[in-house]
Amino acid sequence: MSHLYKMKEYFSLQYQLNGRKLSINGCPTLVTYLLILLGIWGFSIFLFYKTSFAAYLLVFVALSMMLKLSDARRNDFLKTLFEPGKRKLIRSLENGIIALPFIAIMLFKMAFLPAAILLVAAPLLAVVEIKTPSGFTLPTPFGKSPFEFTVGFRNTYFIFPIAYALSIISIYAENANLGLFSILIIFLTTYSYFSKPEHEYFVWIHALTPKQFLAQKIKRAFLKTSALLLPIIILLLIVTPHQVYPIMAIVAVGFAFQTTIILAKYAAFPREMMLPEAILIAVCVSFPPLLLGVIPYFYKKSIQNLSPLLP
Repeated sequence: MSHLYKMKEYFSLQYQLNGRKLSINGCPTLVTYLLILLGIWGFSIFLFYKTSFAAYLLVFVALSMMLKLSDARRNDFLKTLFEPGKRKLIRSLENGIIALPFIAIMLFKMAFLPAAILLVAAPLLAVVEIKTPSGFTLPTPFGKSPFEFTVGFRNTYFIFPIAYALSIISIYAENANLGLFSILIIFLTTYSYFSKPEHEYFVWIHALTPKQFLAQKIKRAFLKTSALLLPIIILLLIVTPHQVYPIMAIVAVGFAFQTTIILAKYAAFPREMMLPEAILIAVCVSFPPLLLGVIPYFYKKSIQNLSPLLP
């Protein structure tokens, strides 16, 4: 009974903590979760309407969320609270909670294979722990600046071989959409690097104005992302030159959203991005021309938040 009580308390605490983190202006926790579920459902249906690889894009999003829960430090904390069997059950339940909305959407759209992938992956990833071996620092293709890419790459290095493999498979399978999807994976991965704000001190140490600081952040992000994209783009342009316009279009839109996410990070600074920023970004995904209004809005808020810290 004590273990059941601990599990109940653990999930109750996670429910409250995440609810507060995601809430909008004191919105009740239950209402917040319902809004998130409705948003996921609406956005997913929109993706199915817009693209043929929507199901696999949702699989990627769900697996990425599950893998975040596989962080070794997080699992070390669970080890101090629960015995191995109970810990695996908790991790399976956590992964199942994440997977369930996506599986429901895929079953609704009769995408049975992607749904089966998530159904199998949820318990399997419950035993996975992602950590860098002690005494070893994973080398990256980046310098120390910007730190987002150095830290982010070390946490997501396993995604890039998958993206590059998909681009090669797209050529053999003569599936142009799969090649475009591999570019999208790179962009989505780099977007996650800007989800957490740095300490205010690491902004204050820059001898830059707020405008220069933001310009530097965006420029460096473009350069680092371009380095990751280049192998896929070169390969696709050489083998499928007739796809040049779709490739350039997805790259241009990808960089536009990267700019939006960087600005959204500092529009929320020093707190983390929450539901208000996420909703604006999601609306832009549904209708990209709205970026023309959202980018200046985030830019103005970013300047306001950075002005007390920068000259």
